[in-house]
Amino acid sequence: HDANYQAKDTVTVTTNEFGTFEGTFTAPSDGLTGQMSIGTPHGTAGFRVEEYKRPRFEVTLSTPAQTVRVGGKAKVIGKAMNFSGIPLAGATIKYRVRRTARAPWFWGFWCRVPRWSGASAEILNDTVVADEKGS
Repeated sequence: HDANYQAKDTVTVTTNEFGTFEGTFTAPSDGLTGQMSIGTPHGTAGFRVEEYKRPRFEVTLSTPAQTVRVGGKAKVIGKAMNFSGIPLAGATIKYRVRRTARAPWFWGFWCRVPRWSGASAEILNDTVVADEKGS
């Protein structure tokens, strides 16, 4: 079904001895994009269809040299280049730094409690302008 819950196609499939099946379909090239669904009498799965927009540039970021602690400082160097290798000099770059608390990997193994992630907190939100090297 499309975003207006209009049926777009029907495919007949046969299940195997495990009750599973496979099949293919092609999303319509005309009509609405957005939330769509595939369903059987036993359930439905939703997915999104979006228009593909080819990227025109790439941004790369360095990894901090050492682990950053809460309240500490980190230096991250970024570079913005178009795909022909020319730096995006003078480009306005908006960035956001967020912190999310996470339980250590071993909590679920040793403590028999599920891993958790806390709420995200925004630490910094700013805008910079790239220099002649795209940095």
